[in-house]
Amino acid sequence: MRRYRVSRRDEGEAAIVAALERVGCSVERLDAGTGGLPDLLVMRAGKLFLLEVKSNAAAAKRKGVTADRQALFRRRGWPVHVVLTPADALRAVGFVDMQSRAESNGAAARARIEAEVERLESDVRAARGDWP
Repeated sequence: MRRYRVSRRDEGEAAIVAALERVGCSVERLDAGTGGLPDLLVMRAGKLFLLEVKSNAAAAKRKGVTADRQALFRRRGWPVHVVLTPADALRAVGFVDMQSRAESNGAAARARIEAEVERLESDVRAARGDWP
């Protein structure tokens, strides 16, 4: 008969903690054996985030004591973000992945370039006396 319970961490947690710390977040691992507390308490830019690390999507959908406790946190204004990967964790604490940022910056840059080309073409037409 065991007298104590060894808390087990999800396999992806180490990579998630490393990614968060690499971008300057402070990370505290909460005791997994406490029946429903989230796995990680993360501070970024003066804000606190609660993260529940899951090893796969099926585990993330599973209901139980943890889901009940997460609902309690949410009702009190502390959302618990369920994360599977380091990218999920970075998004949860407010970082946008670089692919999305590059795509949105690229679209904005294209729009600025097209507007400038249109303005220059208009100036050239006006200088030649060709009005549209």
